[in-house]
Amino acid sequence: MRTDSSFGHSVAAPGAARTSAASTAASIGLQQQLAFLREPIAFPGWLLIFLYAGVGALRDSGGGWVWIGCAAAIALARVLIGLRGLAPRRSARSISVLGILFVASHIAQAALWVPLLGAAPGSTAQSAVRTATALAAAMLLSAVSLRG
Repeated sequence: MRTDSSFGHSVAAPGAARTSAASTAASIGLQQQLAFLREPIAFPGWLLIFLYAGVGALRDSGGGWVWIGCAAAIALARVLIGLRGLAPRRSARSISVLGILFVASHIAQAALWVPLLGAAPGSTAQSAVRTATALAAAMLLSAVSLRG
């Protein structure tokens, strides 16, 4: 930084803005790679959470298998997105699209809990405590997967 004597304020060198933007992009890229790396490791945990949550719905009706299947498919798609994002020589555009898809899959996963939670209070077989516990575990795993 240098001081402009005519106005008395600091002025950044022209290359400093590019260096700052490049370091910010590298930091975001590193955080995204870490999130992509954590997802395959978290996949078995996701499956256990889905099975635990879906068991109550299985006792109440046959919709539990559908819910478990949809949840597992979304989690598997997220693993595949993460693995594809870790492939070498990816363009910045494709990495950003994969990042958007990755976050969108977490949002879709959260939306999938709505029907399960909606059925829990009125159900005699499905335990609201079981569903709430599974949801809390899913939120924790999602937070760890996204941020670390």
